[in-house]
Amino acid sequence: MSAADISDMSTSMSEKMLNLAQQQEMEGLKAEIKDLEEKLETIKVKRAEDKTKLKEFEKAKIQLQQVLGFFLYCLVIGILCFTEMLFMCVCLHLSSCKSTRRTCKKIKLGCNGSFKVPRR
Repeated sequence: MSAADISDMSTSMSEKMLNLAQQQEMEGLKAEIKDLEEKLETIKVKRAEDKTKLKEFEKAKIQLQQVLGFFLYCLVIGILCFTEMLFMCVCLHLSSCKSTRRTCKKIKLGCNGSFKVPRR
């Protein structure tokens, strides 16, 4: 064997080693791509589930706002009714109190201790 043959064999051997290293690197990159694609699909599925949960949350939020609105409406009406009843009781007391001789324009004492709200 000549020196040229040995040099050719050495070059051929180093090319084969380089090709083998490149193939291994490509296989590693392909495996990494496959792994990343699987992770991407998992994330897509989770985001779809989150989107569904978000829609359900928005529906529940709207329902809660409606219930709270109705509750506040009932509370305000209840307070108004209570204050009106309280006012009527005070007026009734004032209209029936003989010692103070005060009268309430809204309430008139009727027969048997009942009271009436005058009509306009």
